[in-house]
Amino acid sequence: MKLKNSVINRIKTELESGDFCKEDFEILESEQKDSIIKIIFKPKKEYYFEIFETTIKRKRVDRSPLANLSGLNHEYEEEENATLTIESPGNYKVVESNQVSNLDAAINRIESWTTNIREEITQTSLNKKMEIEEDLSWFQERVDKDIENPEDNFTEEEAHRIHDKLETLRKRIEELETKIGCDESIKIAAEETIQKTKDDLKIYPKGIWYKTAGNKLLNLMKSIVKTQEGRQVLAETVKNLLK
Repeated sequence: MKLKNSVINRIKTELESGDFCKEDFEILESEQKDSIIKIIFKPKKEYYFEIFETTIKRKRVDRSPLANLSGLNHEYEEEENATLTIESPGNYKVVESNQVSNLDAAINRIESWTTNIREEITQTSLNKKMEIEEDLSWFQERVDKDIENPEDNFTEEEAHRIHDKLETLRKRIEELETKIGCDESIKIAAEETIQKTKDDLKIYPKGIWYKTAGNKLLNLMKSIVKTQEGRQVLAETVKNLLK
């Protein structure tokens, strides 16, 4: 079934109702049986929206006066026209189907589908951040295992050595910020975080300092890290604090 241009234009309007523009999508006249139209999200082609008009069988119960008099609930099947959408991503599943009342109702679901795309992309980014956090769980374990005399304060020599490492880290972060183009607020946060960890050397025992400083630095780096190279810098610089 070929849709009118006015209907295609309405679909394009729905595609622009969220965070995307119509150019982000490809609208196809599907060759699949009963399929009216298929929309593909160009940046990630496994995300699609398809509308079908088909017939489905439903079970009915004969509730006529004669059936009621006989006391029998006679069941029978009846075919009816149905409009369906197949959406990926769906509200809860990777692929979902929805039966709607008509073509207008199907088109109205497009905005919800584009919202699901945005949420899925956002969640994927969040999952990557969570992976970074999981990858860095070793730090606290290393502190418990490798730091000798965690209740003692740092000697002047130890504090000086860590101070130098923090200064090296500050310079590495500056290089990374310049390379990836961080905004000013992140640069200020980086300076404040490293200065605070330096100041804490004079106050906290070793075990507490390593854990609190480690958390500060890891949180800072996670706000900067966007690439695999950044992750490597993160791992190398934090590990160096434990040497």
